Amino acid sequence: MYGHLGLPRCVQRKRRRRLDGAQRWRLQLFLGQNALQQWLYDPSTGGCRDGLHADRVNRNQGAEATLSFLLALCEMRAAYRAVSQPASALALQLAK
Repeated sequence: MYGHLGLPRCVQRKRRRRLDGAQRWRLQLFLGQNALQQWLYDPSTGGCRDGLHADRVNRNQGAEATLSFLLALCEMRAAYRAVSQPASALALQLAK
């Protein structure tokens, strides 16, 4: 996962754009970038709707949907941090 950290900065930036694309897409599905243009994540409760019907959002908020959102958010943040921090700083964190 961290093999790209030894690459020159310009290559790291290009890789981050590619990496962020899939993670951003997964995260944005919860934030309204879906077929219905409706948010699945509910900021007032911290929960997520379970999915989409053909014409509406499923009203149920299950643990699986909330965990999926949180994992997508963590992946996005980790991908950003992995290429934003200098390799030496990240290596020190991983060594702890």
